[in-house]
Amino acid sequence: MSLTAAEKDIVRNTWALVRTDVKGNGSDLFLRLFDENPTYQGLFKAFKDVPKAELRGNKRFVAHVTNVMYNLSMLVDNIDDTDVLVEMLAKMGDNHNRHKTTLQMFVNLKTSLFGLLVDKLGPTVMTADAVTAWDKTYSVILSVVKPILEKPE
Repeated sequence: MSLTAAEKDIVRNTWALVRTDVKGNGSDLFLRLFDENPTYQGLFKAFKDVPKAELRGNKRFVAHVTNVMYNLSMLVDNIDDTDVLVEMLAKMGDNHNRHKTTLQMFVNLKTSLFGLLVDKLGPTVMTADAVTAWDKTYSVILSVVKPILEKPE
């Protein structure tokens, strides 16, 4: 499912608003993910035992969420270069496969990410067209990482 030029612009423009506060929005994304999926924090050795209320002040948590946000930014930045985008996604899939990440976890991250986008940007920015553009974008992500995450070891 390919994105139109207008949809790519929507993704770039909405993400530009989110990337103005990488640490804050990344923290919000992961705290939302952990609220929606309470067992997930335990999958991160670096901060699995940190009380959720203290995560924003934990350097390992902040480093991880910042890295994730920069990776999402790189994906958005390369939305017009399919070959590079696929390579980046494949590398991301390999990295997550080593940590036993499942496809369902990526799907659950989509729910958290979309919730963050709607909450942060509001309905006048995250219109039906914006949600559709992001849905198509995330479908591309899933289409590349799915076979990687589901391949037998």
